[in-house]
Amino acid sequence: TATRTKSTTRSAKRHISGMFAPIPTPFDPKTLEVRHDWLANFLRHLAKSQLDGIVIGGSNGEFALQTLEERKEVFATTMEVVGNTKSLVAGTGAAGYIETLELTNYAHSLGFNIAMVITPYYYTIRLTDDALIEYYTKLADNTKIPILLYTIPRFTGVEISPEVVATLSAHPNIIGIKDSTGSLDTCKAYVEASKGQNFSVMGGSGSLLQDYMQAGARGGILGIANLYPQECKHLELTTKSVESSIVQDHLAKIDNLVGKIGFAGLKETITNMGFEMGVVRPPLMASKKSYRSEFAKLFNQPFP
Repeated sequence: TATRTKSTTRSAKRHISGMFAPIPTPFDPKTLEVRHDWLANFLRHLAKSQLDGIVIGGSNGEFALQTLEERKEVFATTMEVVGNTKSLVAGTGAAGYIETLELTNYAHSLGFNIAMVITPYYYTIRLTDDALIEYYTKLADNTKIPILLYTIPRFTGVEISPEVVATLSAHPNIIGIKDSTGSLDTCKAYVEASKGQNFSVMGGSGSLLQDYMQAGARGGILGIANLYPQECKHLELTTKSVESSIVQDHLAKIDNLVGKIGFAGLKETITNMGFEMGVVRPPLMASKKSYRSEFAKLFNQPFP
């Protein structure tokens, strides 16, 4: 969870923990426009769940395929619908500093708890450890909303090293990292690098949630939490029980298939749950029928 506030007190560093769902952004199948009515419907559904919070504008939300104004409008709809009922995280990262700062400060003006900032994803060979430290430090110095680092190298080609985490975790306005590397060793290295700081490692893989928690992560930001919010929250709270291992095994099977069906398949599944999500925007494509069929069989099985 995170405490809602509109200003950062440098002496009292904020905290993030618990279970969050990074939600998709619904697009109209004909016009590809954002459907704010569909978005609001799904937000109301998740607001009633046991999740600690909701992430808007992450990779699942296809943030990189939206205009700056569209991203702002999605933030505004989210705040209007959810308000204070959940901790809210805005994905505000962009390819460069100026746009990222504008979105981050806009999220703060709306009252979001936290800004999740993905690594820059162009000029990748120039994004050394020193460059990332300077980038995030400048951003954290110039905004009042707490910053959650976000690393997902398979999409960006950029990985935040443990050495970078060791430096940035000491910053009073940088409160954690979403680790979507898919590597348990990296998670452990982040935990070790930030030891002694009020800094949260948040797991980004539903397949590894139990391992993440046992390694010292403080929660998860999981695409699969869109489908199984209660189960993911329960697993986060009971990671050492025999029952949780059974739940993790089942979640891992589903999570692996979610990876195959992609963002389009996730949207299709949520639509089949009764919450219209529409389509993905180009250049993303519809998921393969064979994967969708395999996923549907597993998804419709009773949960253990």
